[in-house]
Amino acid sequence: MSKENGPRLKSTAIEAVTQLGYRPELDLYSRETIQVLKTKLQEQPNLSYIIYFNHIAYDDPLFAAYIANKINPENTPVIIPTSYSHTEPDNPDNKKFIAMVSMASWAGIQTPRVIQAYQLNNEKYDYTSEQAKETYFKFFKTIKQNKQEFGRVGVLISPEGTRSKTGELGKFEESFTKLVGMLSSKDAEEKGREDVVFIPLAIHYLKGYKREKPNFTKPVELSLGLPYFHKNGDPPPNPKLLKSYLFSRLIPSVKKD
Repeated sequence: MSKENGPRLKSTAIEAVTQLGYRPELDLYSRETIQVLKTKLQEQPNLSYIIYFNHIAYDDPLFAAYIANKINPENTPVIIPTSYSHTEPDNPDNKKFIAMVSMASWAGIQTPRVIQAYQLNNEKYDYTSEQAKETYFKFFKTIKQNKQEFGRVGVLISPEGTRSKTGELGKFEESFTKLVGMLSSKDAEEKGREDVVFIPLAIHYLKGYKREKPNFTKPVELSLGLPYFHKNGDPPPNPKLLKSYLFSRLIPSVKKD
C-alpha cells in the first residue's frame, strides 16, 4: 500500500455514531486544543500521537477514536489494542464487545489483540506469560510496520490496562510510555525534534454508565488535558507526569492519586 493510498478513517461514520449515540460535549479548551493539534500534525509529517484515556466502560475507545478523527492527518494509520479475552469468539458474553471491535475495524482502525497484565496468574483466564508476550509482540510489530510504511502512527490506549472497577483513575502501566521507542525515528537528523505527542482524554458519562455493557444513548463529556510533546532522543516521559495531565481534567468523583 503506497503512502498516497494509505489507510483512511471513515470519518463520517465515526462522527455519526458518536454524535447520535452519545451527544459528546467538548469545552472551549478542548475544542481549541483539537485545532492546535490538527495544525501541528499537518505541519509535522513525522509527528505521531498517542491519545490516552481513563477507562471505565466498553464505549471509551470510541471516544478516543472520535478525537483522533478530528486531528488525524490523511493517510495516517490509527491503532488501538483490544482485549484478547473479550474478543474470544467462543464466549457468548463477548458478542457485543466483538461487534464494537468489528465496527472499529470497519471504520479503518487497526485492532490487534493483547492479553492484559492483570489476566496473568489469574485462574479465571489461564493465560501464560509466553502467550501474553506473543500478543504484545504482534501489537508492537503492527506499530513499527505502520510507522515504517507511513512515517507516523496514531495510537489510542488506556494506560491502566483495563476498565476501572470503581470508576477512579488507577495506576498507569510502566510500558505505556515506552511506546515512544517504537514511534521515534532513528534518523540522526530528527534528534531534538518533536516526534510523539501524548494527548490526555478525560471521559465522563453525564447520566451514569454500565461497566459491563455498551452505554449507547448515554451522553458524555470529553475533556482534553495538556498535550505532552516528546522530542527525539529524550527519554520516555514519566508516567506520573502524564497521569497528572489526565488527572487534572477528571471530575472529583473519579480522582484518586
